[in-house]
Parts: sequence; C-alpha cells; structure tokens
Amino acid sequence: LTDCAEPQTMQRPTPDPFASLALPTLADYGGLTRRSSSSVTGTYAHSEYLLAYSDLPASLFSGLTLQGTVNLGRGIYIIDGGTLKINANAVLSGTGVSFYLINGAKLDVAGGAVLNISAYSAANPALRTDPFSPFLFFSDRAGTTVAHSISGNSASHTNGIIYFPEDKLTYIGDSGSSYPCLQILAATLTVSGNGTVNIGCLPDRSPGTPQMRANLRVALVE
Repeated sequence: LTDCAEPQTMQRPTPDPFASLALPTLADYGGLTRRSSSSVTGTYAHSEYLLAYSDLPASLFSGLTLQGTVNLGRGIYIIDGGTLKINANAVLSGTGVSFYLINGAKLDVAGGAVLNISAYSAANPALRTDPFSPFLFFSDRAGTTVAHSISGNSASHTNGIIYFPEDKLTYIGDSGSSYPCLQILAATLTVSGNGTVNIGCLPDRSPGTPQMRANLRVALVE
C-alpha cells in the first residue's frame, strides 16, 4: 500500500505482457472430441491431449456447467462458444487447471460457488510446463467483446491469472473474500460488492512468466 495507497484513475493503459503469446488455435484443439452443453459433477479426468502440447491433457466443450462437488483433473478446459457456468452450489477443486474461452464463450460464476483451484503448482513445477500454465481463466483475442462475471466467496482460494485482453469482467467481492494469489488483466474491469478483493501478488506460476506493470511512461532524460 505504500506504492498505491488508493485506486488511481485516468492512468495509461497497462501494456499486455502476454501480447506475443500465441494462444491455442483450431489447429491445436480441432482434433478433440466436442462435448455439447455438458454438465460436470464428481471427478473429471481428461482423455485427450492438446495437439502440439502432447503433455497437456485437454477437453473441448460447447458450453459447460459445473455444479455440486467437482474435482478437476490437470489440464486445459476449452469452452468453444456458449457459457462456462459455475453454479452457486458448486465446490471446485483442482491443481494445474486452466479454462480457455473462445468464439464468444462467456464466464459466469454465481455467488456462493467455492473455487479451490490453482493453475500452477510451485511445489511441483513439472505439473504444467506449457506456456498457458499461469492462466486460470483466459480468452482469445478475436471477435466481439464478451462480458464475464465472477461473484466472490469467502471460502474460495484461487491461484493464477485471469486474462481477458479484449473483454469486460465484473468482479463482485463477497464479504471477506480472499484471493491472495490472483492477477487480472481485462479490457475493462469493474469491481463491486461489500468485501475486500486482494489482487496483485505473485502467483505460483511458470518460471519466466512476465509481470504486469502499471503506469509505465516514456520520458526524456538529459
């Protein structure tokens, strides 16, 4: 808080530290079995791998609803259109988990959902060695702007980066919400609610991942 004691307005846009990162394309995920409007409960284990990343388990969905108690297997969950809906009664757990939203897919996390999920494990760096391992939720850079929504829960613990470079994100913090290792990059970010949201600490992520740096400027120095 000594560096930023209060929110700063009218600042320059933050440079995208992932602008040069090539996100997965149809050539990478087109061979996956498409699951239509799936609803997942219990334990989920991937059965396929993302092409060009043979060590990265992956699944492709046309919309996905998570409800009840769900244990997510390591890997990338690709949502191609539709909505990634995490219901209010959902309790999610998993390490090495990433959700990739493409072709207008929307994220909708209901209030009351408990998210105990991490994109990467510092205790086991070999768990995810792909370039997408820092991302918890991320979207493509194509198409029209999508509006995503996350409602916080005080029992949640998340670790990773939310990366929506061309989209809007509304983040509603519940009273006492604690997201100690969370970074958010979005075209537009709205934070509301009656609680406290902690954003900006270094998450347990892949070595070499660039940091987000705000309020950079160019100056002439004599």
